[in-house]
Amino acid sequence: MNYRNQRKLFNEMVFASLIRQLKYHYGSEQYRDKVRNNNLRKCISAAYEIPFYKKRFDDAGITPDDIKCRKDLVKLPVLTKDEFRAWMEEEIQKEDNKLCMIAATSGSTGRPLKVINTPFEYACDISTVICAWMMCGYNPFIGKTLTEYDDTSEDVGYKSFIQKMGILRRDVVNADGEIGEIITKINDYKPDLIRMYKSELTRVALYCQKNGVALHIPKYYCVIGESVDPVSERILQETFGDSMINLYGCVEAGTFGVKRPGGKGYDLLDDMTTVNIYDSQNRLTDDIGRIIFTTVYKNRFPLINYDIRDRAKMIEDKRGLHFDILTGRDSDNILYADGDMTPWVVFWNIAAKNEEILQMRIIQNSYKDIDIEIIPKDSNLIDSIEKTIRKELEPIVKGRLMVNFRWVNEIESGGKGKIRMVVNNINDHESI
Repeated sequence: MNYRNQRKLFNEMVFASLIRQLKYHYGSEQYRDKVRNNNLRKCISAAYEIPFYKKRFDDAGITPDDIKCRKDLVKLPVLTKDEFRAWMEEEIQKEDNKLCMIAATSGSTGRPLKVINTPFEYACDISTVICAWMMCGYNPFIGKTLTEYDDTSEDVGYKSFIQKMGILRRDVVNADGEIGEIITKINDYKPDLIRMYKSELTRVALYCQKNGVALHIPKYYCVIGESVDPVSERILQETFGDSMINLYGCVEAGTFGVKRPGGKGYDLLDDMTTVNIYDSQNRLTDDIGRIIFTTVYKNRFPLINYDIRDRAKMIEDKRGLHFDILTGRDSDNILYADGDMTPWVVFWNIAAKNEEILQMRIIQNSYKDIDIEIIPKDSNLIDSIEKTIRKELEPIVKGRLMVNFRWVNEIESGGKGKIRMVVNNINDHESI
């Protein structure tokens, strides 16, 4: 089917993809194994017909017959973001791809990445989000959904006939806009589910708490785009309750993990994406390591052995793959001149215990010091907060870094309303 017809049948493709995903989710162990293996085999065979990937296979001395399961992907080289970016830039310029759909990262470090998808691939991205919601108990067919506005959003509201009948009701809000307008939209529309970036939802929660503003509380709220640090999680739960759906993924691949309300780990949607965990030598590891994933539903613009530059520990059981631990990006660490490092979550666990901290960000520009930006609940408690944090950080930092505090009223966001809660400028890692 050509891309023009795919666009015309976009909604139908979303629905068909959703049915396949739900069938997989509720299927038997044997059925799920069959689907995973078939999807991987089709993806690898299709990739070998693409010049970009054929060269990578040939250079590694590998053919599709050598890839029989996800662990065999270790035979292929890791795909970096720079390599993928260069390929995307070539494909976007081709006349044959003009009817494809383009998404872009936030470019929070000044280098946005444009990702091209066929309409079918993009439809699968949409159905994956809906499937994840349904896995968590939300039914978008009878519920009212409010999502953040982006460049690809449509002003859908109740305009269609099917929505006027109360089916698939949805609307959008400009989450980067005036905070009062966002709150008014939520209170007027009264959604059953709100989906926004973590920073956007946290901004709403903080405003309502600090100003005593009443807010409609949805049955579910879905955070996307960023790791939910313990401080933000506390703030969100105080405002919206315990019904958080946490989706994990990236613009390049869409959603491929879901953390259910009250859950501790992420279930991977492994009919759509398969994952391996590599150590620093690009070997498979059962410990915490780099997430290397392959999209098995994208046969025209796939990602194979893609390094998302996040770290996790993964387990596998009869129902598939799960992240037991997800620690965030390689750049989300505090680094020391002696080569040691401290994961970001250590700092946030300290801050999460102090309920006088509303939000926090760490900026490291050198091995000598770090800046900690904090929004305090009460400015009269600044000295007490600083004293407590310095005391708890000392056994961790051990005098290797000078800690500077900045007390602010708001932490500025980057592209698309996202906030990089750890900004490490030493290695200048890029975050999407």
